[in-house]
Amino acid sequence: MEQKQLYLPQRDDRQTKRIVAYLKRLGLSERTIQKLFEEGLIYPDERSNAVFVNYAQSAAEVKGTAENSRFMPTYRIAPDRFWYIGKKGDKIYICASATDALALYELKGENAIYASMAGAT
Repeated sequence: MEQKQLYLPQRDDRQTKRIVAYLKRLGLSERTIQKLFEEGLIYPDERSNAVFVNYAQSAAEVKGTAENSRFMPTYRIAPDRFWYIGKKGDKIYICASATDALALYELKGENAIYASMAGAT
């Protein structure tokens, strides 16, 4: 069986400040923002979009950072792949998007998985 490859938007670290400013506008703490970058769960692309990536799941979700942006494409090698933050615990929270998962992660702060279905219904 041929192994599928995940193709993602081109990384552009020159856009990091814009992505950090976007995450702060969402109300995320410095601690959470730092965690995202340290764990490789987010990076900026060449168009200043936030790319929420989970290499273990072979999935990514892109969010436009401009005011009122509706740009949110997803990348995955299979429909059962998803983006998440957190560690295995007794709970898993299913959210509509990576930003919703991050907001709940900040609010709850408990040992759980906060997963994004990237708008899938």
